[in-house]
Amino acid sequence: MKNLSLSQRISVYLFLVICISTFILNSAFFVVLRSQSEDEFKVQTDEILSNISRYYQIPIWNLDFNAISEVTDNWLQTRSGVLAINITDEVGGAIIQKTKGNQEFTGLSKQPHTLLRKGKIIHDERQHIGNIEVLFSNAERVEQNNLTYMKSILVSLLFALLVGLVSNHLLTLFVHRPLRNLIEGTQSAHNSNYTIRVPENAPGEIGILAAEFNKTMNQIEDRDRKLHQHNVELEEIIRVRNLELDKQRATMINSSRLASLGEFSAGMSHEINNPLAVIIGKASILRNFVSKGKIPTEFEIHFIKITEMCDRISKIIKNLRNFARDGSNDPFDYFDINRFFSDIGELTRLKLDKKAIVFKFNNSTNVKQIYGKEIPLSQVIINLINNSADAIESLPEKWVELTVDEDEKYVFFRLKDSGNGIPDDIQKKMMTPFFTTKVIGKGTGLGLSISKGIIEEHKGELTYNGESYNTEFIIKLPKV
Repeated sequence: MKNLSLSQRISVYLFLVICISTFILNSAFFVVLRSQSEDEFKVQTDEILSNISRYYQIPIWNLDFNAISEVTDNWLQTRSGVLAINITDEVGGAIIQKTKGNQEFTGLSKQPHTLLRKGKIIHDERQHIGNIEVLFSNAERVEQNNLTYMKSILVSLLFALLVGLVSNHLLTLFVHRPLRNLIEGTQSAHNSNYTIRVPENAPGEIGILAAEFNKTMNQIEDRDRKLHQHNVELEEIIRVRNLELDKQRATMINSSRLASLGEFSAGMSHEINNPLAVIIGKASILRNFVSKGKIPTEFEIHFIKITEMCDRISKIIKNLRNFARDGSNDPFDYFDINRFFSDIGELTRLKLDKKAIVFKFNNSTNVKQIYGKEIPLSQVIINLINNSADAIESLPEKWVELTVDEDEKYVFFRLKDSGNGIPDDIQKKMMTPFFTTKVIGKGTGLGLSISKGIIEEHKGELTYNGESYNTEFIIKLPKV
């Protein structure tokens, strides 16, 4: 019973109640039926005994034994309830005694459900001419009554079973299923699933309970949705603020790195410029000696080369000092594009030559000047060139190409290298602060995030061209 549902338990209890009540009613009915049957049997035996006595009046009066035998056989054969007949004269002398199946009279009288009835045979209602004993059997009637009782019990059981099945079906339909829906809905609510709804077509209080449950779920779902939306908004605010903090921290680190580099380049410039000045001065004196004929003229070309190399070193030192300077606070202004890329070439040539990387520059535009902050923009392009150089240094084919083109509103710097592109998983993260694929000590993860911020400060865009076969970054700046 513990494993049965409520509707099944009610059906079982109803089945048992019907079985017990019908058993009691059938038993009471059977007792009454048996009592009535016994009374009717006695009345019937009295009537039969009276009828049999009349049939024997004439044959006994005439002592016609053949007729007496025929009458006896006739009653034994035609009356199923008559088992034996014993006829004696008025003083008890035997006349005839016969039984069904030629059994002993005494044995038959001891069988259950038998009744021995005695009477007198009167001739013309005055003269006593004999006695009669008839043994009756009520077994057939008792058997019919028992069969009726068993049928009644069986019908009652079938009725109880039918009522149980019908009640179980109805209870399952109108009670068990609605309650099961409510239970499942409650269990789902325990698991934070507030989208479930239960049917409200159940009758009575269960339908009202289902409607109230759905109303509660609607309210909880609405509150949960608002709470989830609030959490999403908070997470977005936190993400944006963390990103801003990361950008600020990255900018601070980059500024610190540039400051250190600036101090180093300033010291190096001071230490190098003095010897350069001496070398340039000595080269000038030697060139004067050539012009005065003190040194053969074939040496003049070497003195000129020394002077040019010293000028180049001086220019590189100057560009390095400019590159290392924090130009974030510089004002926006126009600057010459050719000089801009010439200075960038001077700063990147050593690294590219050292790695045997071919550098290609192509300016197919008529743009002469760029509006912006020269130092930060040069840092962006140099950073992209250095990234390309580090990425392709182990490839068999190594080249970096910087192309400048334009449309009506924008000028584009396209930096492409011989690499085969950037994987999708890295593309999604490469613009975030502190992300890097370089080994420890070779990169800080600051480059692209800071570069992107610098370009956005110029109202432009720094994007990766995923459609290009090679690795390509595009800088789009407004012409202004």
